[in-house]
Amino acid sequence: MEVIVYINIDIITYSEQIWKVIDGRTITEIKPVTATPPYVSNYLPPSTTVPVGYAAKTQTVKVGGLDGTTPILKYNPEYVADVKVGDVVLFDILANNHTVTESTFDAPCVPKSGGIDSGFRPNKDNTPGKETFPVTVTDDKPRWFYCAQPGNGKPHCQAGMVFAINAPKTGDKTLEAFKKLAAAVPVSPPSSTTGGYPSPTGGAAATQTVKVGGLDGTTPILKYNPEYVADVKVGDVVLFDILANNHTVTESTFDAPCVPKSGGIDSGFRPNKDNTPGKETFPVTVTDDKPRWFYCAQPGNGKPHCQAGMVFAINAPKTGDKTLEAFKKLAAAVPVSGAPSPTTTSASDTTGVPTATGPAVTHSVKVGGLAGNVPVLKYDPEYVKANVGDVIRFDILAANHTVTESSFDAPCVPNGGIDSGFRPNKDNIPGAQLFTINVGDNKPKWFYCAQPGNGKPHCQAGMVFAINPPAYGNTLEAFKAKAAKVPVK
Repeated sequence: MEVIVYINIDIITYSEQIWKVIDGRTITEIKPVTATPPYVSNYLPPSTTVPVGYAAKTQTVKVGGLDGTTPILKYNPEYVADVKVGDVVLFDILANNHTVTESTFDAPCVPKSGGIDSGFRPNKDNTPGKETFPVTVTDDKPRWFYCAQPGNGKPHCQAGMVFAINAPKTGDKTLEAFKKLAAAVPVSPPSSTTGGYPSPTGGAAATQTVKVGGLDGTTPILKYNPEYVADVKVGDVVLFDILANNHTVTESTFDAPCVPKSGGIDSGFRPNKDNTPGKETFPVTVTDDKPRWFYCAQPGNGKPHCQAGMVFAINAPKTGDKTLEAFKKLAAAVPVSGAPSPTTTSASDTTGVPTATGPAVTHSVKVGGLAGNVPVLKYDPEYVKANVGDVIRFDILAANHTVTESSFDAPCVPNGGIDSGFRPNKDNIPGAQLFTINVGDNKPKWFYCAQPGNGKPHCQAGMVFAINPPAYGNTLEAFKAKAAKVPVK
């Protein structure tokens, strides 16, 4: 009997592992094979019986791309079936500029409140692996997705660019039924303010575009333009167009400006040195009509953009003590301490930003990098002790790493928690790929790099990290030892 299972697949190489039963004995043979498969998913058998000890499966889906010079408005494959809890669907987002946006079955082409959204991921060069977005499956229910690209009045969603996880094969909620519903969604003429997408209340959802930063000649603009949007309805979208040089859209509360809100929205840093409009966009779907407060988290070499007035609001009151101007004054009064550096390797940097329990601390962690020409497979530091309200800022360096949450008992396996996705940084540029985590409690949290490394996974090689690991019992060293014993498929 011969069973072939394809493992450790990436865009450049994969390995072939063969189990052979000879005279009642099982012999394992691993054959490394070099290839450049046109479709990574072609090499993933959809229904292979995995060997004992296999924890999770990754299914790769191509998003868009080119057929010669003709844009492909399609997910390939259009659905994945029999996906189990803990499995990962890895979206490889190709040309030109697409999204992976979750909706509901009954309201296609409309972002689901609290659902998954990759944001726009431009990939004009159509480079496989450049823009990847992983989704960890947390239950076996059907999930529905679409591309939110408006396409200059020819939206990709209505054109059939939809996708499903575990869609029923029969009945009235199949993928084909979802596609037909999407095709029937009305398209309004394109404009700068209306995207033509239906809202949950039946009207047309408005899209309001906000410029973030930019240049006035050669002078950086430290401002959102406009600084607020008013009368925004549930279902509307605020589309942030993030320009030069490197800014964020980070949610805070009114009472604690310049501090990330626990569980709030955060675009992360989006470098756009060329100041190209539409290159780095970040959509926020409005889920209620309450005021919401945002700021740019760029430390600015000791001159933070937030304190300099780079703040923004949705539905800010026009009168009273909680106006945009009042928020801006509070931000300006936040103390600035030291000269923060995005490349610091210290375990923590005190920013002096007040929280309910005292100064919030930003802990900077380097992920990977190079020692000369040798890849560094390590988080530096490997753990931090953090308080509620603190921020962990991961600076993801060469070559292509992740910050993926697991549990202590199942290292090297995503637990459906935090996941940065793959962040390529081949040039090893500090600050080019930043990923922040807001600490919401003081419990231990465990992380690893999910890079398969052509058969030498980074996790098993010791590339793990912890927040608040115990000094005894379930220690960081114990977690690392567990990770080293995880079978390599």
